[in-house]
Amino acid sequence: FCTSIGLHARAAAEYCTGHVADLLHSTPADLLDPFHQVLLQQLLHRPLTMKPLEAQMETAACLNYCLGLNPPLIKMNQADATAKLPELLHEALKMAESNFDEPGRAYRILSFPMHSRAVLQTQLRSQCIQLLCTAMACNTEGLRTRTIAMFFKSLTCRTPEIVAASKKGLQQVISQHNLPKDLLQSSLRPILGPICANYKHLSLPLLQGLARLLELLSNWFNVTLGEKLLEHLRHWLEPEKLMNAKNLWKAGEEAKIADALINVFHLLPAMAGKFLDELLKLSIDLERVLPQSGTYSELCSPYRASITRYLNMYKSEAVDYFLATTPINRVTQPAYYNRFVEMVKSDIGKPLREELAANPEKIMATAFGGPSVWREAQGLSALRQKVLQAQANLTILRPAMAVEASADQPL
Repeated sequence: FCTSIGLHARAAAEYCTGHVADLLHSTPADLLDPFHQVLLQQLLHRPLTMKPLEAQMETAACLNYCLGLNPPLIKMNQADATAKLPELLHEALKMAESNFDEPGRAYRILSFPMHSRAVLQTQLRSQCIQLLCTAMACNTEGLRTRTIAMFFKSLTCRTPEIVAASKKGLQQVISQHNLPKDLLQSSLRPILGPICANYKHLSLPLLQGLARLLELLSNWFNVTLGEKLLEHLRHWLEPEKLMNAKNLWKAGEEAKIADALINVFHLLPAMAGKFLDELLKLSIDLERVLPQSGTYSELCSPYRASITRYLNMYKSEAVDYFLATTPINRVTQPAYYNRFVEMVKSDIGKPLREELAANPEKIMATAFGGPSVWREAQGLSALRQKVLQAQANLTILRPAMAVEASADQPL
């Protein structure tokens, strides 16, 4: 309950408390119950925003631990030392929602150097989000809607710690509750609105936030979102216009935006397999308009990993697409063949390699003939399975046949 020991020392103290409780065949909540009222009174007697920054983080971490115990050491809406807890949770929510870049938001940490200030701001916001995530399991009806909206908004943050805490909070909410449709739509609107409106509104945090949403709620999205993403991607076929447009993205960020768009496709609902042909053709065209040299080029494409993830999701269709000989024999076209080989050999191309290894007849048919050979190879594969099964049955029956034959011989 001390607010000046540091987060690492706090983690060690929590571990030791749990270990002692195990030795005594008890729980941490039972060990701390006799004196937690007095200690909590000292912890909650001042508003969170009136404490120094380190004390704010320590207070949030301590309350997070107490609420996360089983059973919880603190219960909501009690007329005791914890009566101020809802008020403190509202303060934590404001900090989790805040943008510290705005003037006046961080008036209690201006004395820190710029780098240390940014680190402390991130830690404070992350601790507040973790506290709210734990508090969602308690009776926090007055905070629930705003907290869920904050989780959605924080998915577009550039800071990994904040994203991880928000994603965990959303996973917990989704697993425990059915989100109301109106709440879900209002929470998704700040992310989907700019993406569906105009390609000039796209940004890396926005597209990364969309990818994280799809990981959690892909069944809530319509596959037609892929058509809008393809429409945006076609603007990258005219790199001169993108480079001439001022104040859109940082220099050199254009290719990263396109890659983030492509990376969304493997997270779309299952019907997104219909974009296979169009997405592959577009990615080839996008690579052709990359600079001949530099960080990204056709030989060092930023798009291959994202395309490979998409192909992994539809590995059977992808293998058929590349190995088919009609109406187009793509194996004979370097634009397709070289890319396919590179993706199959890549570290993340294992599902494609496994699909090829499981279907050697497709490779044989493509290498030595057309569709008729393919069908013949499939027939030979089925015949081979039957022969092997017959041989196995004969091996099993042979000892019994030998015994029967010896019994028929005269003595």
